Amino acid sequence: MNFATATKAPYGKNAEFFMLPDYRGKKVVVMGLGLLGGGAAAARFFSKQGARVLVTDLKTQGELAVSVRALTRYKNIRFVFGKHREEDFQNADLIIQNPGVPGSSPYLEIARREKIHIETDVSFMMKYCPAFTIGITGTKGKTTITALIAQIMPHALVGGNIGVSVFSLLPKLSKNSKQIVVLELSSWQLESLKNARRSPQIAVISNIFPDHLNRYKNFTAYKNAKKLIFRYQKTGDYLIVNAENAEARGICSGARSKVFLFGGTKAPLFGVFLRDGWIVFSNAHKTERVVRVDKSRLKGAHNKENVMAAVCVAKILGAPNRIIAKAVYQFQGVPHRMEVVGMYKGVVYYNDTASTVPEATIRAVQSLAEQGSAGRIVLIAGGSDKKLNYGEFAVVTASLCKNVILYKGADSDTATDKMFEEYAKRGFRSFVLTASLKEALNTAAGIAKKGESVLFSPGASSFGKFVNEFDRGAQFVREVRRLF
Repeated sequence: MNFATATKAPYGKNAEFFMLPDYRGKKVVVMGLGLLGGGAAAARFFSKQGARVLVTDLKTQGELAVSVRALTRYKNIRFVFGKHREEDFQNADLIIQNPGVPGSSPYLEIARREKIHIETDVSFMMKYCPAFTIGITGTKGKTTITALIAQIMPHALVGGNIGVSVFSLLPKLSKNSKQIVVLELSSWQLESLKNARRSPQIAVISNIFPDHLNRYKNFTAYKNAKKLIFRYQKTGDYLIVNAENAEARGICSGARSKVFLFGGTKAPLFGVFLRDGWIVFSNAHKTERVVRVDKSRLKGAHNKENVMAAVCVAKILGAPNRIIAKAVYQFQGVPHRMEVVGMYKGVVYYNDTASTVPEATIRAVQSLAEQGSAGRIVLIAGGSDKKLNYGEFAVVTASLCKNVILYKGADSDTATDKMFEEYAKRGFRSFVLTASLKEALNTAAGIAKKGESVLFSPGASSFGKFVNEFDRGAQFVREVRRLF
């Protein structure tokens, strides 16, 4: 597969669609409807395949109203709300496990004892997808890389953790086509590749930092999940890794595929690096300049790495430099990641709600500092604890921020508490503890002066009062606009 021969998704009566197992009349249980669209897409997909679909979720019908409404016209879909029933996992032909459902669920154990087939959206996609696949994972940066690859290759189909269910992509794929599928993959989604025993032909690891330690036994278990993106690759496949991130490089020593590195100023044998203001591609030390760094709209060292990763993918696929450069120069980033909400009374407000680990907030603060805002940043942070360490977070933000506004939710033992303790331990006094995000914003608006910035970069996952981090960001944006 290469850039020149990639085709659009085929539509219409002349498209030759690939063959799936026959699910007509089969009972398919979708475990976890959720509110992000993945569960609804799975139910819709198997309903159209003629299956008898049962959707089961621990939340109430009222809590899931938006997702339920999207499925009401499908007569072969039934629902169980507020609980799971053992009998539904004893009498099924297929179970689709939502990525948010841990594999240790006792209901999945029941299904395994009954030898009932269990898939996730990603494992199902990887088993039956006939297209060339590119997978992007990492603790942070994966959404930006995925979106930029899609901008360089507009014919590609994009899905996964980026907010588009892979079940919505499958009907667009055809047998023997020259299509490219680009998937953003979380650690939870990668776990299911053990079932599919397939990895993407091109795998990208943006970086690895401690994350989700409230779900994984330890950091090693989290890293092992990330390794699955290349575990089943073949010798003709490609693994693209951040040369500047020791954890990412460290897990790739046993890769069978061809390894390309990106990041830094040292030229790798294969990969992408920075030289004289250019992003340069190296192929067996034959180098070519591809993109001018200063013409990218994305700012900060972390975004340079994101661009380099996308450039590396495009070059491996043979994309012309002019196409890559045009896409990079036009790319404005993705929502919720250093998103400029607006300038009010000379103060710039940033929504960086996707920063759900301390390292991401450190990078956001450093990015603004590099642009001349050191000492003129009012940071809003706080959230739920994922058993992460906030020592470095406190050191960096205390040194580069004018003030830090922490907000606390209803949870106990939160990341907010850890931040508070780390600041107090180091004698940093320019921080305020507030009871809510709204109060935190009002406090920040009262502190920030003309020429300064208010940065909402929580450094933690969202409290239960938000649907997810994106709902949290949307609420922040609404409050900013309401304030002014």
